[in-house]
Amino acid sequence: MLARHYPGWKLERVSHRSDREFSFSTWYARGLLRRGQTAWAVMGLDEGEASAAPDSMLAFGLIWLDWVRNHGESVIVPGLRLFMPKEAVERNRLRARWLRAAKLELFEWRPGEANPRQVNIDNCTELEVRLVGRRKGVLLLNRHHGWLREILEDLFDRICLVPESNGNALSIRVAGLEIARVEGDLSPRLLYGLEGHVREYHPRDRAKLLAFIRASLDRRTARNTNHEDEFYRLQGERWLESILVDDITKVDPELSPQFVYSQVPSFTGYDRGVIDILSVSRHGRLAVVELKLEEGINLPFQALDYWMRVAHLAKLGTLQKYGYFPGIALQTAAPRLYLVAPAFRFHSTLESVLRYFDPSIEVIRVGINENWREEVRVLFRHARFDGGECGAGI
Repeated sequence: MLARHYPGWKLERVSHRSDREFSFSTWYARGLLRRGQTAWAVMGLDEGEASAAPDSMLAFGLIWLDWVRNHGESVIVPGLRLFMPKEAVERNRLRARWLRAAKLELFEWRPGEANPRQVNIDNCTELEVRLVGRRKGVLLLNRHHGWLREILEDLFDRICLVPESNGNALSIRVAGLEIARVEGDLSPRLLYGLEGHVREYHPRDRAKLLAFIRASLDRRTARNTNHEDEFYRLQGERWLESILVDDITKVDPELSPQFVYSQVPSFTGYDRGVIDILSVSRHGRLAVVELKLEEGINLPFQALDYWMRVAHLAKLGTLQKYGYFPGIALQTAAPRLYLVAPAFRFHSTLESVLRYFDPSIEVIRVGINENWREEVRVLFRHARFDGGECGAGI
């Protein structure tokens, strides 16, 4: 296909072998399309690959482009050409609008087709975004507040109630771990237990319910030396999230502790996503916080998805109609994007990928300590401005 579509160009360094040293994946065929002293990095995706492959294609493509540019041997490499099936196009097209420092061309193509169809990145349709409103969930929380306090007594003040996005259920959590839930409005049902072992509460079971919650509080703690205990091990990112929601200034002292929203569902025409934390600075600048406990190559683009949505709503000035940030003046400026992870858990390719992001996206990497369960300590904050990095250790 490439030979037909690019007559006079020579395809070199073709491979789909994995290489962990350079973070090359078997999901994609990669190569170099060369004519004279000019060469394009190219990458193709078959529709039969893993479901995560379309979502990660831009990240792996930029990693390949960066490698080619650093090993080009006097070859000029203007950019990257990506060939992908139809279902991968929309997500990557929207992301591609926010990339700079290289030419980027996207093509829709399936094996067996004679020629690929180039996708127009610059003429994307306007992003359609909506958030799930908060008001219904807040009403549900207020309605069941007294009933739950009566059942749980002194334990009520030690758990966290989180309305679910549909406004039809309350999640009861300890350090981010759901241990119980309330379903329904006028005739609520209380369910308790970890996933796979959930039972319905009846008044005769009250002693069992209270014993389970006490055990959850005792075991979901940094003092638990059994790190294989499911109460300690499960949903680590939710645990970190719950700590930061309690004090968002640990991420950045500029952020307002008064307005912090976790697990915010957001929708575009092609996807449903959940923003880890949505907050705002003391001066009204929105902030998107993405958390990661393990190395993730695709972290920059997962975070970019949420940043795009919030930036779009900020520009329209419609965030508050969904019930967020009542009573404050929000800036229409694009939000800051915070990437938070243990200091040595950022993937080695992160900086090279971020160099291709539009300079208008203010990205701040926040490295925290490994033993964050005991106390979150920020080891560094590195802010990226105009394609560069500046920062300081804390």
